[in-house]
Amino acid sequence: IETEEKRRRAEEIEARLRSVAPRQASFLLPAGVDPEVVRKAALDPETALIEYAAGCETLHAYVVTTSSIHHVTLGPTEEVAREVQALLRGVSDGRALTPAAGFAKRASVLYARLLAPCLEKAGPVKRLSVVPEARLAGLPFEMLVTAAPAEGGKPTFASLAYVLDRFTVCYAPSSQVLAALSEPRRGARPERALVLADPYYGAVAEEREGSVPALAR
Repeated sequence: IETEEKRRRAEEIEARLRSVAPRQASFLLPAGVDPEVVRKAALDPETALIEYAAGCETLHAYVVTTSSIHHVTLGPTEEVAREVQALLRGVSDGRALTPAAGFAKRASVLYARLLAPCLEKAGPVKRLSVVPEARLAGLPFEMLVTAAPAEGGKPTFASLAYVLDRFTVCYAPSSQVLAALSEPRRGARPERALVLADPYYGAVAEEREGSVPALAR
């Protein structure tokens, strides 16, 4: 009920802004999608949509299932962003990789902050459709650790309990796109696909090729 009231209030404010400054609003306030549309098009009883959004100072999440919709407050946006960057540096910087114990601590803290409160609202689901906010876009939610290791223990990466062990995770740029992609298309050819890629492997590519393609830059 509280979430529905907030949504109605947001719609009232959006309508007022569009009436006062329609041209600016067309850029600042792109049309959203009703949760009922998302439910019917993209969700089933075992799937939850978790869409993250940043306010002026606070990170929020909207949890949508086939039977409910919830709003969750997750804490200061910039604080969460720093935690995400610290975790990613620890697994991507070959000169300073984080040991398993340190990784587990950071990954479990982020799980407790970003996913655990949402899963409490989602109920017994098996699949997660995640729409990340910009600061979370580079975070693989599958690698978050669901339980912190015992104090003083010596965990290995293989011994940790990951989100991937419990859930199938997929991603979408927005709930609007997720709903649109889930709609049946006439004349679709699912057996064929066109895949384009332009990977950039940093210094390794430069050493092997002598230069980096313009698109990769």
